Amino acid sequence: MIPSHRLRSLVLVGCAAGVLALGAAAQAARPQRLQTGVDLTKLHPTTPAVQAAAPGTAPSIAPAALPSQPAPLAVHSPDDGHGHDHGAPAQPGFGTVATPPPQNGPAPSVVWLDGEKDFGELIQGQTADHTFRLKNGGEGDLIISQIKPSCGCTHAATSVVDDGGNRTPYSLGAAIRPNQEFEVSIHFNTQGKRDQAHGQVSLYCNDPRTVINLLFKANVKTFLNVEPTYLNLESMATTDVREGHVTVKSTMVPKFKLAPAPDVAPELKIQCTPRGGDAVSGAPEWDVHVTLGPGVPEGTFNRNIRLLTDQPLPGAAPAADGKPTMHETQFMVMAQVKGMVTCEPMFVSYGMLRPGQASSRTLRISCNDPAFQLPAPKLSLTNLKGEPFEYDDYITRTVKPIAGMEGKAYDVELVCTGMPETLNGNFMGTLTIETGHPTKPKVEVRFTGVCRPGAAPIVTPPVAPAAGAQPPIK
Repeated sequence: MIPSHRLRSLVLVGCAAGVLALGAAAQAARPQRLQTGVDLTKLHPTTPAVQAAAPGTAPSIAPAALPSQPAPLAVHSPDDGHGHDHGAPAQPGFGTVATPPPQNGPAPSVVWLDGEKDFGELIQGQTADHTFRLKNGGEGDLIISQIKPSCGCTHAATSVVDDGGNRTPYSLGAAIRPNQEFEVSIHFNTQGKRDQAHGQVSLYCNDPRTVINLLFKANVKTFLNVEPTYLNLESMATTDVREGHVTVKSTMVPKFKLAPAPDVAPELKIQCTPRGGDAVSGAPEWDVHVTLGPGVPEGTFNRNIRLLTDQPLPGAAPAADGKPTMHETQFMVMAQVKGMVTCEPMFVSYGMLRPGQASSRTLRISCNDPAFQLPAPKLSLTNLKGEPFEYDDYITRTVKPIAGMEGKAYDVELVCTGMPETLNGNFMGTLTIETGHPTKPKVEVRFTGVCRPGAAPIVTPPVAPAAGAQPPIK
């Protein structure tokens, strides 16, 4: 029998070897950043082999052929000045086709013929274009299943180049032959960006690396500074009025004119007032007064406000009306708008139940109208078609007044007293709460649950160790 201290040593040695092997394998599987004119499939480190250990000795690990400087996976930082959804879907014309099956024969390899694009210094609002040159440097056909820019600020178009230098638009799923070149052209819009802006276009393909990221960056100089860029007016009722202020300054000109774009939501009023100047000749700074309400729709209010200047944007194409394109900026107005009568939550789930199992849920109905006294609401259940709910007798409804909030709020308790044995599946319906309010006479709340027959899970109690037994090795 092996002594306990010897057994502990062998276990620790084996664990250490396993951790080292797993770490080396993870390093081998890590995607590498695309290098200029280099086939990275040849740079992937080799997984070290764990040699069998002789009795009483520690396992040994064969040395791995690692690159001198492993390049990190190209990533897109969420704090890069984009202000866009980095998980944006593929653009129209660049959807997804079925992922190609794994290569059993010769594999393709995407080779970057130029490199990462640095647009240098751009003024906010300017656009920039670039074409990435690539080729299939592998021995098998390259098939691209998806082309996805990192955000809506970038548009991409792909074409293949034949032996005569002619370019043809690429169709997703088509084969790109070995040694054939192809190009990805991008159009990058800097509107809403500032400082160091980074982006990428991802090619999903049957290259062993699966995803190839084409990287670009720019140093974006802001023409206008807006503070704050997000104006949160917080919680309000549909009849309320909320106000806020935004300050706009120029970083490049001593004076400019400012006015809201004509597409302002009807619930908003935007007034621009010059500071240190006048509306005719312009000013170095502007105060933007925002008024929201009354009559804002119930729910989450989220609107983008565009502000236009009289300063031409250098290098920009004329607008649709033929006039010069001007500098503009934007900010966001947000609010959480409550109706005259609200209910929390607006959806009830009982989860998974056994027949006969009881479960309770509580909602709160509140009145936000100071001129209305909310009576005890009337409750009814229907199915999703508006017909009487089949299991009405199995869900009880109780209205409970709240101390100190008489006439303004009630708790509604829904108790599922236990579904019948005959139910094996989903149940769902609508709870209608009649409020009596002139503008919101009722509130409808969906509820759902699942009833499955079967025995409750068996819990096995822990077994006490026998008297005199040794504790387990940890």
